[in-house]
Amino acid sequence: MAGASSQGRQRRLSEIFSIDLTSKNIYNDMETDYSDLSEYNGKCNDIVVPDNKKDKVKTICKKFLRYLEKSELWNIPNTKYDVCMLLNYWVYDKLTNIFVDKEKTNIAFGNFQTLFRKNIENPRSKSRNKNCTHKFDILNKEDWDKRKELYDYYIDYDTNKSTCLMY
Repeated sequence: MAGASSQGRQRRLSEIFSIDLTSKNIYNDMETDYSDLSEYNGKCNDIVVPDNKKDKVKTICKKFLRYLEKSELWNIPNTKYDVCMLLNYWVYDKLTNIFVDKEKTNIAFGNFQTLFRKNIENPRSKSRNKNCTHKFDILNKEDWDKRKELYDYYIDYDTNKSTCLMY
């Protein structure tokens, strides 16, 4: 029993430290079920995806559009990270968990490319001045997940370094 208690405590401590990671905070914000997500139902109804997975992809779509329109990160000048890259990695990661097949994932990802291009024209969108279209090529990389992991480490470097110095 003591071992189980110890493992539980270790897990909680590691979760506490991971809360302060920049990448984790950004992905958590993207993942949040905000009360206004229903505002994006109309825009997400038109997505086309294979295998009757539309409801799952529609949920990602609503979070994606909300993030494009309302995230304050778009207003921060000269960040150490690329919000476009993080958003694309988040979407692609979510889609690969829904579709095992790469071709089906890429078809679904194409919907998000179209949504982003339409969103640039929206005057309410905080991301409208950002050109993220050149970031859509991540799906062409076989090792996109390794690149995502490396990019997350890069973003979290300062936090990880300061945490290590505490020990």
